[in-house]
Amino acid sequence: MLAPMLAARAACQGWLFTAAQAREAGYPLAEQRQILRRGDWVRLRRGIFSERERWDLIEADPVARHTAACRAALMAMTGGGWVSHSSAAALLGVPMLNALPSDVHLTRPGSGRHPAPGVRMHFAPVPPGHQQVRAGLALTSLTRTMFDLSRTASLDSAVVGLDHVLHHQMATRRDLQNVVDECARWPGHARAVRALSLADALAESPGETLSRMRIAESGLPQPELQVVLSLSGLIVRVDFYWRDLRVVGEFDGAIKYSTRRDLVREKQRDDRLREHGYVPARWGWADVVGDSAVMIERIRRAMQTADRMRLAS
Repeated sequence: MLAPMLAARAACQGWLFTAAQAREAGYPLAEQRQILRRGDWVRLRRGIFSERERWDLIEADPVARHTAACRAALMAMTGGGWVSHSSAAALLGVPMLNALPSDVHLTRPGSGRHPAPGVRMHFAPVPPGHQQVRAGLALTSLTRTMFDLSRTASLDSAVVGLDHVLHHQMATRRDLQNVVDECARWPGHARAVRALSLADALAESPGETLSRMRIAESGLPQPELQVVLSLSGLIVRVDFYWRDLRVVGEFDGAIKYSTRRDLVREKQRDDRLREHGYVPARWGWADVVGDSAVMIERIRRAMQTADRMRLAS
C-alpha cells in the first residue's frame, strides 16, 4: 500500500510514479531498493515505478500495457513530447494490421537522438492544433496521428486506419485533408495524399478495406460498397457489388461463422442471391493478407458466369 500522498500522485499518472516522487512521500532511496527487491514495486524504466498489484492488472491488457509504456517514457524524458504515430493510434482505438508496436513512438520539435531504449523518437513540429491530452497523457491529435501514419506506415495499414476513422465518424475527410494540406512540405506527404484518396467511409472492417485494395491492384473494376438488395421481401446488404454484372462479393471474417448455424444461414443467403440472378463470390483473411490470386480468380469466374447468364437470357 502506497503512502497516501504518493498514491494520490500515482492515481493521476496512470498508477505510475517516479523515484523522486516516492522520496518526497517518505521513501528514501534505500527503502525504494528494498521494496523493489521484494517485488512490491515494478520498475518500468529507470526511476519510473508502479505497484505490483496495480501493474498486474495493467499488464493483462495489451492496450493498457502500451499506454503505461508511453506514459513511463514521457515521465522519464526531459523536455516533454507527444505520444504519436502507431502508439497514438493504439491509444485512440484506431485498428492496425500488425500487433501493438513494441516501441513507444514519441514526437517532439527540433532534432536529436533517441532518448532511451524502447523509444522511437520522431522530430517534427507539433503545433497546438495537432495536440491533445487524454487522461493526463499528451498525444498528437487524431488527424495528425493519421497523417503521420499515412506518410510512414504501409499503404494497407494507412488505408485500414483511415477507413475506420471515417466509417466511425471519428473525423471528417475535410478534417483529415486539412492536416495533409498544412504539412504539404513534409517527408512522405505524397504517400499521405494517396492513402487519403483511397479511403472510403463505407468500409466496415479491415478485411473489407484490404479486399478493396487487392481488387484495385488486380485491375478489376471497382465495386460499390455496402449495397442493399431486395430478394422477394428479404433485404440483404452485400459487402461488394458489381452492378452491371450483378456480381456480389463477400469478405468472410471469422466472426461470421462462429457456429454451424451461421454457415447454414450464409449458404441459404447465397442460394437466394442465385435464385434472383446474382452471382456470389466469397473470400477470407488468407486472400487479403497473403496471396490474393485465389480471391481475384473467384471474382473473375463469377464475372464470367454472370456474363454467360446475361448472354443466355
